[in-house]
Amino acid sequence: MECDELKTTEKKSFKFELMSSEWFTEIPDDLEDNWIVKFCPQGCRVLFTARGNQTHISINGRIILNIKTNFPGGGGGGKDRHGEHMFRKPKDYVCMEVYLENLAKRKKLKRSKSNTVTEMEVQ
Repeated sequence: MECDELKTTEKKSFKFELMSSEWFTEIPDDLEDNWIVKFCPQGCRVLFTARGNQTHISINGRIILNIKTNFPGGGGGGKDRHGEHMFRKPKDYVCMEVYLENLAKRKKLKRSKSNTVTEMEVQ
């Protein structure tokens, strides 16, 4: 019996790509002079990626939702075709950070074992 080799495709891991907010347990004495404070809306933090579909990825790198949206690169549908939003209320999203990528000069960040980030040119 002959077996065909399975082609494995590398999947990009989005784990550790989302910045988490830091919580104060007590107010520092030098808050007014040495700190920049922004209020953080309560709710789930997700990472949006848009290449044909709008993908919502959780903090630990798991895909939560795949939908078509009217965001640039999001597929242009804007409609919920599979009922993914049925159990997710409210449907409001607050955009806290935006990352734009120039595909012509794309760079890849590589994290070493010592948790330092180095930059590599992707060819």
